[in-house]
Order: sequence, then structure tokens, then C-alpha cells
Amino acid sequence: MIQLVIRELTLIRPIFYLMYSATALILLRLAMTDGYVNMGAILYVFILSFFCVISLSQSDREQPSTRFLAQSLPVWRKQLVGARFLVSIPVLAISFIIYIITGAVISFINIGITVSMLSWQDVVVICLLHFVASSIYHMMYYRFGYYVSGVFGMFIILFSCSFMFGVLVGTGLMQECLFLFSQPLYLLGMLAVTGLIIGFSYLLCVRLYEKYRS
Repeated sequence: MIQLVIRELTLIRPIFYLMYSATALILLRLAMTDGYVNMGAILYVFILSFFCVISLSQSDREQPSTRFLAQSLPVWRKQLVGARFLVSIPVLAISFIIYIITGAVISFINIGITVSMLSWQDVVVICLLHFVASSIYHMMYYRFGYYVSGVFGMFIILFSCSFMFGVLVGTGLMQECLFLFSQPLYLLGMLAVTGLIIGFSYLLCVRLYEKYRS
């Protein structure tokens, strides 16, 4: 399984990290003010990591040979789908590192964006957002293919930006949400719901892969 995860990770071209990082900065610069520092950090890492997940589908489309193992035994299909889910872990780690490096660079230049370190609540929100969004995206990809899932992926990103800046930050609900994440029972409940979504998505994706992608 580890080898499959590494294989998935290597499908993300290094240039993609630079492209998606720049795209995230542009989107946030258009939307954020100095009062949206934490929200900007959350969306930056989320956009970067989620774009990388979307790029895996593009690699599948451009390199059909990467799906060769799908013609093997059903257990291999489960492992391939599992690797596609598990690759989110190193992708998130890389995205956090890129954010830290980007923040260090921006601190020496003035481009109108104030950067702060992520709190542990921010990290939790990012991980939950990423895993829920990527789980939904994978279901769309395995059922409808690259183009439909790509459009849906862009919708998720644009909706996340508009909803978080327009609703959560604009109404002050974001601070309340971050406070709730500091409450153990609420946090455990969110983790449990996210785990259920991931588990359901994985099982459904295995069936969809066997029916539509193998």
C-alpha cells in the first residue's frame, strides 16, 4: 500500500505545487483583507492540497498506463482506491510546508497579505475540509470521469471561498466555529462524521471503480 501511495504522490508534477500555490495566493488576494488572516491561511492550504488531488485525475487521463494495475485482481482495485484516498496525507503535509515557506517569503516583501502561523484549530479545519471535499470529488470522478469531476472540483473551491469569506467571516460565525473546535465533544463528533463520510466514499468508489474504471 505504501508503494501505491508513493506512486500516486509522484503523479503530481512538482510544477503543479507552484502553479496551485500562485493560484491560491491570487484568489485570496482578491478576497481577503487584513482581518481575514486565519481564513486566508485555511483556504490557501485547502486550495493547494485540493488542487493537487484534482491533478491526479488529470494524470490518469494523460497517462492511461498508470491504471494498468486496475486490470488485476479485485483486491488491487481496493488498494488503488485506498491509495488515492491515503495520498491526501502526504499532500496535506507538503501543502503545510509550502504555506510555511510562502509565509516566510511574504514576510520579507510587501504584497498586501498578512501571514500568520496556523493554530491547531486551523489545521483541524483544513484537514476536515480537505478529506470531506476530496471524498466527494473521488465519488464524482469514479462515476462521471475527468471532465464532470473537474468542473465539480472547481465549484467546490469557488464555493468554499465565497461561503467562508461571505458568510462565516462576514457574519462572525468563523470565530464561533473555531471556538467550537476547541470543545472535545464537538471535535470528536466532527471527526466521527468525517470518518463516516470517508468510509462511505471509499466503499462506493471501490464499487464505482470496478464498474466504470476497470
